[in-house]
Amino acid sequence: ENTVSLAHYVKVMQDIFRPLGVFDVGLQDLASPKPKRTRKLLKILVNSWLRMTGIYSKYKEKEKKLLEAKNIALETKAALSTKTAEVNKLASLLGDAAAEAENLDKEHSVCDKALAASCEKKAAIMSDYQQLKTTHYASTEAIQRAELEILELKESLEEKRASVCRDPTTRKENIAANTQTLTALEAAVVDFRRKLSVIEEKVNLVPHISDAIQKILTTADKCEAKVAKIMQLQESKAAQEKERIELENAKHALQKKLEVMSEEAEHLGRRTGGQPHDAGLQSREQRNKDAKAQYQELAELQKAASAAENAKEAEFQAAALRIEEKIDSFEKTLKDHIVENERQMRDQLEELRNAVAFVQDALNPEKLQSLKADQQLSVAYTGSNNAASDT
Repeated sequence: ENTVSLAHYVKVMQDIFRPLGVFDVGLQDLASPKPKRTRKLLKILVNSWLRMTGIYSKYKEKEKKLLEAKNIALETKAALSTKTAEVNKLASLLGDAAAEAENLDKEHSVCDKALAASCEKKAAIMSDYQQLKTTHYASTEAIQRAELEILELKESLEEKRASVCRDPTTRKENIAANTQTLTALEAAVVDFRRKLSVIEEKVNLVPHISDAIQKILTTADKCEAKVAKIMQLQESKAAQEKERIELENAKHALQKKLEVMSEEAEHLGRRTGGQPHDAGLQSREQRNKDAKAQYQELAELQKAASAAENAKEAEFQAAALRIEEKIDSFEKTLKDHIVENERQMRDQLEELRNAVAFVQDALNPEKLQSLKADQQLSVAYTGSNNAASDT
């Protein structure tokens, strides 16, 4: 009592009761207190204390929830960063897979068309091959028969030359005609052999054509395997898209939770008269701002990832267009090559038919019989002339 004055106590009481709505606290409340007024002041003080204690408890609960929400936001940010990296990686892989899928689709369609055309060409070539083979066997037999006939004619000619010492003029003419016929037949056989060798070379090309068709079939199988791989990548992309949607939903939920907590903080500030009671309450607004800034950062990251994905998609589309142009050029070259091969095959088949017709005409049995009859008649005539000379 000797060290602290009543005026100091009065000032302390005024500082305590003024925020509580009591502005008439004075020296008389200490110098001559009244029981009724004292009970009233104590009642106001106790009620205010109880109310502040309840508010402080609620504040602590809200602060704990805010801390948990902040931890969840940090975890969500870390998870979102991880998922963003995974999405970017998958977007890169998926972009490559999309370009490869378009390329493979085009290659697959080209292979299907080429395979269908090759099957038709193979059937036609095999049919021509069988015909050429049959013609080859028939021509070989015809050549052998012609060679035998030529040998017989040569033997007959040699016999007549040996038996005749002085041939008449008509005999010489017949022998000269027969010699010319034999020479023409030999030339025809040589030409036919040459054309037959060309046909054999074309026939030998059939296995190579079969190998090319087999390569096309193998390429088609590889295309189907790559298409299956692309389908698997598309399924993986759908799963990643689902995870991204879940992350966005979690982000929106966190945003909504932050907004609710911010509204509760503002409401609590209005109830307490805008005067925080401790350091935690003073920094609550700053923490709310930090949480909002983190949310904005997450949104910017997602926006940047979307922009990068769109740029990659445009690049992949341009690459797919270039690949399509290359495939069109390759298909045109392949068609021109097939047309040229068909033309050459038709020309060679026509030459072969002409050669076969010529040999068949030259080896006609009626002509050969007529030639033999002429030779026999010449021999008989020569013998009669010799007998007459001896006589």
